[in-house]
Formats: sequence, structure tokens, C-alpha cells
Amino acid sequence: SHKETWKDTAEMISRFLSGFAIRLYNLKAQMGTETYEYGDARNVLRGLAEYANIPIINMLDDKEHPCQIAGDILTMMEKFGGLEGARRKKIVMSWAYDDRAKSAGVPQTMIAAGCTLGLNITLAYPDEPGLYDVDKEYVDFAKKAAEANGGSLKFEHDIWKASKDADVIYAKSWARNPDKHAEVGKKYAKDWCISHEHFKVASKGATYMHCLPAHRKFEVTDALIDDMKYSIVNDEAENRLHVQKAIMALTMGNHL
Repeated sequence: SHKETWKDTAEMISRFLSGFAIRLYNLKAQMGTETYEYGDARNVLRGLAEYANIPIINMLDDKEHPCQIAGDILTMMEKFGGLEGARRKKIVMSWAYDDRAKSAGVPQTMIAAGCTLGLNITLAYPDEPGLYDVDKEYVDFAKKAAEANGGSLKFEHDIWKASKDADVIYAKSWARNPDKHAEVGKKYAKDWCISHEHFKVASKGATYMHCLPAHRKFEVTDALIDDMKYSIVNDEAENRLHVQKAIMALTMGNHL
């Protein structure tokens, strides 16, 4: 708001800190004549990284959520016996209804990271072209990564078909157009609110995941998220702590 350049911010902050963890999301404010749109938060973060001489840690931008997905994959590894065990599972990254339109950063990062690690991911969302699709750049990257690393990326527009034989149902809301989402999203609210019914067709021992905070009664039923037979959301949340410590140790070890 004071029109300081990101270069000046990065150079100044580098004098004060050993690392800079930044969460940039949905920038709507105007600075000078610039109006920030989708993708610009990521550009800002990359600009800071270019001029800083300390580690810049992406806590979330408007395209990706890398620290969250690191915690998620650690949780799957714990649950399924390491990375090799996780590679043998069907992981459903599912859209879920919410009244707010949010970034697709979680599913975009999941398919990019998961396919790089050889996981088998089904991306499930309603068939509303241009509304719930994730960015093509992430799809293209994930497909190439899956082919190179022994994983797979599939798409499904029916949550019941996606849930069949799933080992993980990871639900998260997202939408590209808030106005259109407000108009059509509600017709998917019932089927895409994840419940015990979805787990009746899932694999035995399947788990429910969410990056939290979950919008109860919209994205998931109270009964399911509180059922520790299926829900591992608290383990998943705790693992954010452990992956953040690992990232700091790897990037700032000489400063700690």
C-alpha cells in the first residue's frame, strides 16, 4: 500500500531474517495502477525469491499449496507403509461443495506432486467446463510426471464412480468463477458432500482426508469427519508441523 517494490521488500527482509515463509492468496487490493488477478500472487512470491538471499518458503499462493501437500503425502506414507505402499493405492482428490469459491491450489499441487512420486490419482469434480477444471499446465505436467514415474492421473465427473474402490477420498472445494459457482454449485451439494455412503463403495480400510478447516455439512458430514475409523484429518494436520520443520532444516540448517 506504500508502493514499495517487491525487490526492496526482499532485500530489506533478507537483512532481518534467516527465512521468509509467505502466504499469498486472492490478492484483490490495488497498489498504484496494478490490480492483482489469479496467478499474480505466485508471481509476487517468485519475485521475492529472485531478490532475496534467504530461503523463501511458499505457505500458499493462488496456484499451489506445496507445504500442505507435503504433509498430506507424509500422512499417506504413514498410513500405507511408506511411499511404495502409497503407490499401490487409489487416491481420489475430490471436489466438494462449499458456498465460497476457492483456489484450486490443493488439487493442482496434489496431481503435480503425487504424479511426480508415482501415485495413482483420480481427480473428481462436476462436469461444468471452465468452472471446476484445474489449470491445463498442471494437468499436462502431472500426465508427463505420471508416465515417467509409474503413476497415473485419471478424471471422473461422478463422485460415486470415483469413490468405488478408493483407498483415500480427499475432499476440497474449489471453483474458478465465483458468480457461476454461486449459480450452479448447489445442485451438486448433496452428492459431493462426502459421507459414510461414499465409503460403502470404497476399499476396506479407506480413509478420509481434508486439508482443514473443513466446512462441515457442506464439504463433509459431521458423522464422517468425526469418525476416527475413517477420518485421519488430525494426523494430516499434525504432519503440517513436521514437514514445515523438515523444510526449515533443509533450507535454513546453517541458520538454525
